[in-house]
Amino acid sequence: MKKIGKSLLIIFFYVTYSSLSLIPLILLNINIETMPDILYYLYYLIMQFIFILFLYFFFQDEIKKMLVDFNNKYKEYLELAIRYWVVGLVLMIISNVIISSLTPVELPENEEAVRGLINVIPIIMTSLILFTAPIIEEFIYRKVLYDLIPFKILYIIISSLTFGLAHVLGMASSALSYLYIIPYAILGAVFAIAYVKTKNIFVTISMHFVHNLFTIITIFLMK
Repeated sequence: MKKIGKSLLIIFFYVTYSSLSLIPLILLNINIETMPDILYYLYYLIMQFIFILFLYFFFQDEIKKMLVDFNNKYKEYLELAIRYWVVGLVLMIISNVIISSLTPVELPENEEAVRGLINVIPIIMTSLILFTAPIIEEFIYRKVLYDLIPFKILYIIISSLTFGLAHVLGMASSALSYLYIIPYAILGAVFAIAYVKTKNIFVTISMHFVHNLFTIITIFLMK
């Protein structure tokens, strides 16, 4: 029950954090709509690091144990991480190709936005994509949901679907855009399976980091 209560509290804080993080700006009478991108995303990056500190506060004992476990089995875990990630990447690419060939939506809107912002503020966006996003998303969609959901199959389904929805919701310009939940959910399912197998968040953070690094390299190569 203690884990469930903690998980629900963290999910609530995660869902409301975007709004809560705006309070300092509101108190300072700063209009975010007129803020330059570089200042807004720098502020967002700082808020993300603060959220990571919040996660560490709640999970510090477990983090220390998982870090020791990861150090002891890093070869096994990294091999598993790469193997699973490659499978997820291939399935994600196939689903992306199918969706883009059957609909007028060539890319999910969030990916288009990221590509545009990387060109404008590359250092800040790279920091968000490579460091804060993998840590926060893996704790929420893998660790927290795993502690909350006792059934492994149900956990994998919910973890993958919420992960996919989070990458599309709020950015979709049409109903067809929601089809891109599928490739993200496939990747989320692979991450969830890896977490079920290892019970170590550093494995899925590594997978997420590698995937995002691959994405960034691809974006720069396609310029």
